[in-house]
Amino acid sequence: MNKHSRSLLNSAIAAVLFSGGATAAPNAITQAITDGTAFGDLRLRYENVEVGSTDADALMLRSRIGYKTQSYEGFSALVEFEDAREVLGIEEEDDTAPVNTILDAEMTELDQGFLQYKHEMVTARLGRQVITLDGHRHVGHVGWRHDRQTFDAARVIVSPAENLTIDASYVYRVNRINSPVFSDIRGASHKLFNLAYASTLGKIAAYHYDLSAENSGPAWDETSTVGASFTGKAGEEIKFLYALEYARQDNKSADVDTDYKFLELGASYKGVTGKLGYEVLGSDDGKKAFSTPLATVHKFGGWADVFAAPSLFGTVGGGNGLEDKYLSIGGKVKGVKLAAVYHDYTSDVGGNDLGDEIDLLVAKKFNKTYHAGLKYADYSAPTGGTDKTVMWAWVGMSF
Repeated sequence: MNKHSRSLLNSAIAAVLFSGGATAAPNAITQAITDGTAFGDLRLRYENVEVGSTDADALMLRSRIGYKTQSYEGFSALVEFEDAREVLGIEEEDDTAPVNTILDAEMTELDQGFLQYKHEMVTARLGRQVITLDGHRHVGHVGWRHDRQTFDAARVIVSPAENLTIDASYVYRVNRINSPVFSDIRGASHKLFNLAYASTLGKIAAYHYDLSAENSGPAWDETSTVGASFTGKAGEEIKFLYALEYARQDNKSADVDTDYKFLELGASYKGVTGKLGYEVLGSDDGKKAFSTPLATVHKFGGWADVFAAPSLFGTVGGGNGLEDKYLSIGGKVKGVKLAAVYHDYTSDVGGNDLGDEIDLLVAKKFNKTYHAGLKYADYSAPTGGTDKTVMWAWVGMSF
């Protein structure tokens, strides 16, 4: 945290301590702290990855333990720690394999730690926190990995009118996934602005994400993304689903302009939902592709994560971009969640075949505490490429 941010935090804490009268404040603050709530989440997960002739697996336990105080004069605080450990010594990788065959590594860190002020239409946070916007396409927490992404930031959310939300953040550090391996982005100066309105037809959002981080490469520095999205549903017995999004990105460091397109149509009937989708990470004549450096990339472009790292840095498709055409179907049978997705990939420039993928999911929440699941991704590369399959099995509990 930089000096300016520490000064803001100290001022906020002082405001909590001395507001409401010098005599009553200490007791009230103590009660707000002691009457707080502890919470946690444990997940034991086995992962197996096969990339060509490389076979790697890992069995890891991810633990999150936190504490949230009660509110005092609108102020509250939250602290949460995160840890990932290998179990039974199962964490084998071929040393000759490409980097990050399995992305999770052992680590212990402060996951969240922030001071919050909430009063009527305003919520403000300062410190390390989770920030998600736009369904995680541009800003997300990558919660699928054991070490999720968080942000050291000042964030303000205002609701000046019914169904209208203004969300603005200043991010000065990005705590990336697998921080023991991938360096956190320090010295950032990211400005995130999102305006959303929930209409009777659906949610309309407009956004501007301005990223600046010196010495972090062209994907992270001087990148401005402006866009809008619309998501909604209509109908009674049969619900029709629709989503549309477009964004334009200006990357000054790389001297390229790219665009993002997303269209999804679907229908839901008696708990079964089917969707057709089309997503494009556009390219500037093959020089560089649209980048999403703060996104939950595992959620997009297939669960095998073949295009995850390239989409962070605008190198997907070798800079030629990515067109992802997909079909999904899912629902619940006796409380068991089932999902299947088929992806067909081509490059935005040149229309080159980039392979296809099948993703499968079976998951179950037994109650508010326990859950378990199986997940599988099978990527088939085009001629000359490398196939990849990934399988996960997990059990977890929340409290």
